[in-house]
Amino acid sequence: MKSLKKFIFPVFCALTLSSCGLFGDPLPFSLQQAKDRTNELGKTQGFEITMNYNDGEDENGSMLFARKGDTMWFRNQEQGEQAEGGAIIKIQDTYYQFVYNAETEQYDFDKPLEDEDEEAYNNLLDNAQEWLYYGNLLAGTLFKKKGTDTVAGRECLVYEFGLSSVVAMFGAKIKCDIYIDSQIGITLKLDVEGQGQDGEGGEAHIETTSFLTGNQVNVPTLTVPGMTN
Repeated sequence: MKSLKKFIFPVFCALTLSSCGLFGDPLPFSLQQAKDRTNELGKTQGFEITMNYNDGEDENGSMLFARKGDTMWFRNQEQGEQAEGGAIIKIQDTYYQFVYNAETEQYDFDKPLEDEDEEAYNNLLDNAQEWLYYGNLLAGTLFKKKGTDTVAGRECLVYEFGLSSVVAMFGAKIKCDIYIDSQIGITLKLDVEGQGQDGEGGEAHIETTSFLTGNQVNVPTLTVPGMTN
């Protein structure tokens, strides 16, 4: 996953810088709007999103992000590695942290968080879900609306990088398609391929395979010692 991020972020920075002062078709949601809508969905109905990722070579796996009410959990499963993850639950104004146990497939109690860690809780939520917001980082850049599609049963707006032919004139290649959920604005699918003038390049593919809400979301059992949740 680390090498995947190392490829994606420079590409996005290049796309953003190359389009300063220029505008493509507007994205339906800003980064903050997508975060607000996602958090609202989590607080009310709940959601559980599973995404597969790969770099076209040897790195691939899946990530799960979920929230229902005051409980949030996530995990990452790279191919050939044990799953890692964590969870946080809020009980009577106190936050409790859990660590995912790959052997039992349960979340083990870790520790209570300090009062000031409410901000840390929200930051953790954002960081765990960072894969959901890649498309929104490109608001105002040179992306053209390509059409609509469906990913994991959700209607999406599809955008593509609009200057591939111009970039090619400088000996580089960039191809990027982004699928943005039409209801809450998160990125449900991302296909990126790029190559620099030196011939070095890479690719990244992320796609949501499951998007559950409401009664479909099963909150894991999180037991705080000495307390009945």
